[in-house]
Amino acid sequence: FDVSPSGGLLSQPDFDAMLEVWFRYGSREKVLLCGASVTTALDGFYSEQVSYTNPKGATDWGFWTRTVDTRWGRLHIVRHRLLEGDTLAGYAFCVDPDKVGGVYLKDEMDLYPKIYDHVETPGTKSWKNVMCGYVGLRLFQEQCHGILKGVIG
Repeated sequence: FDVSPSGGLLSQPDFDAMLEVWFRYGSREKVLLCGASVTTALDGFYSEQVSYTNPKGATDWGFWTRTVDTRWGRLHIVRHRLLEGDTLAGYAFCVDPDKVGGVYLKDEMDLYPKIYDHVETPGTKSWKNVMCGYVGLRLFQEQCHGILKGVIG
């Protein structure tokens, strides 16, 4: 990851410098998962420029985004609701979707996906099977992703 501390106030030139580094490797399309402070700062940068949000009912990503075409590539800005509080509101994670994959947690043999038969409640006149597995996400080629932290306004 390219950790880019902000030092408080985020300016347009500082953010453009970070975008240049983040878009150096990987695809020309990135997703920026932002806390509230970062989202507010970016709304100020891109309110005058051409940007668009997904139209109602769009399912490209499964959530609302603001998309900005920068000189380095297309950036999808997403306000992540779990990045909140005094610390996490100032964080943003730049992710290249082409370099993300699912992985099974293989350290323990009992973590592989399994099917459990007949897990219904005793006394019911139905049957139910459940498939359980521990799956995570892995970021490939870490130079394609980035972190912005410490934004307060």
